[in-house]
Amino acid sequence: MENIDQEIEKTMNSLSGVQRAVSNPFLHTRIEAKLDERKSYHKWAMAIFYTCLLLAVANVYTLAEYQWNTTTTTVSEVDYTSAFQSEYGLTYTLTLEQ
Repeated sequence: MENIDQEIEKTMNSLSGVQRAVSNPFLHTRIEAKLDERKSYHKWAMAIFYTCLLLAVANVYTLAEYQWNTTTTTVSEVDYTSAFQSEYGLTYTLTLEQ
């Protein structure tokens, strides 16, 4: 028991010379500057993210509209060719010899 009391006394005496820790006077200013940098970076990152998201949504919408329009009005190549021939009065026939 006496050994424990000695250890406690020795520990208490070792704390007698301890002083309060002193920090750099500009530490708070530097920390605030770093936090402001991160906020600025965060704003740019969010702006880029939302721009990319907007472009992706616009692309999906455009593809969906294109797909919907092509399925409702299907015209074959033959129809285009015959319309072109009749518009310009062309009578071209292709015969293949075997």
